[in-house]
Amino acid sequence: MRAKFLAGVVGILVGAGSVSAQLIPSGPGFRLSAPGTGKHSAPSISAGFQGRKVVVWAHQESETCSAILGQRLEADARLLGFPFRASAAIDCVPGGSSTIEPRVAVAPNANLFSVTWKLDPLQFPAAITATLQRFDLFGGFLGTPIAAGGVLDEVGTLVNRALSFQQNGRSLVVWELPTSSLPERPPGLYGRVYNANGTPATDALLLRRENSGSAIWAGGALSVSWMEGNNPIRLNFQRFTPAGAPQGNPQQVATLTVPLHRIEMAANTAGETLIVWSVQAGTRWTVQGRIYRANGTPKTNAFRIDTDSSNSLVLTDPAAASDGRNFAVAWDNHGDPGSVFVRFVDANGAMPGAPVQVDPFNRSVQVAPAVAGGPAGSFTVVWEDHGGDGGSDIVGQHFIVPAAP
Repeated sequence: MRAKFLAGVVGILVGAGSVSAQLIPSGPGFRLSAPGTGKHSAPSISAGFQGRKVVVWAHQESETCSAILGQRLEADARLLGFPFRASAAIDCVPGGSSTIEPRVAVAPNANLFSVTWKLDPLQFPAAITATLQRFDLFGGFLGTPIAAGGVLDEVGTLVNRALSFQQNGRSLVVWELPTSSLPERPPGLYGRVYNANGTPATDALLLRRENSGSAIWAGGALSVSWMEGNNPIRLNFQRFTPAGAPQGNPQQVATLTVPLHRIEMAANTAGETLIVWSVQAGTRWTVQGRIYRANGTPKTNAFRIDTDSSNSLVLTDPAAASDGRNFAVAWDNHGDPGSVFVRFVDANGAMPGAPVQVDPFNRSVQVAPAVAGGPAGSFTVVWEDHGGDGGSDIVGQHFIVPAAP
């Protein structure tokens, strides 16, 4: 489980049209997890068909076991139907399997969504895999879980990184493989494409030998970003065909002589990609970004997104929508203490408004936000809300982005 003291950048929104700088809460904050039921963590959210959203998260059901739960939302973030258990096909018992690191993606033009999670059995030999499960938009299972990320023996490790849909209904599962004892599966950044009917369209694609990065669909191709080297650290970007063939040459996003943390991305409907990362600056971290065009060339220089001058920020897991041209980035700030913020970023990298604090519950610590876009420039942020009882809940807030006068 992700330690709750981490702070991070986590979400990238795509919005529509000309908007003002001010993000306005729409309706009260809402709770997704049942109160008093222990630790709920690592939320992921996605929007797609008719603007409806799906949220999934991990629930620690015992000291040795977690399951993946979910909730559907209307376009305006009202609860839709009942909570569901995404990992229901996996037995979850003490000494058995722990299901963690969930990711969700909603198809933009189809009545379905997919969920991936890492299955990490606690008994040896350990078989670690990223598992893909498809659902209809009512939360009903479509087929059985697929071992999307391959199966590794006890020497291997795997990080479930990203899940995204293309307009034609194909999905992309991305995972990092830091270590492996299998010669046929060397460490690196991997992806696998699935057809709209859930069958594999490709084998596992070794996108980069470097194992720290991510990839998403962007305008019919794959946008891939990764970091390599040590001193300096080079942050790179390149486009790939759906079959994994590189397009053009790698682009250097940034060159750094200080530690760089996890890379995240989002794409708009024009195929432009926003890359965000956090970088150490003295004793703290700052959040930075850069936008690339659909042809793989840079649209902006690198720019700073947060405005904090004293507290530590660490990049965590984003979620993205692709229903417009603009972006927003959300992060948590443990030193504030533990508050969640979001900031609007337009398609040219301009940030006309200040960061907005999004958490209405004001308990002890709020961390690990995720964000998804919606119709008419709206978006929804979800995050972990930690109380003083040792438990944590998944809560959220819906926002609208008013049109500029």
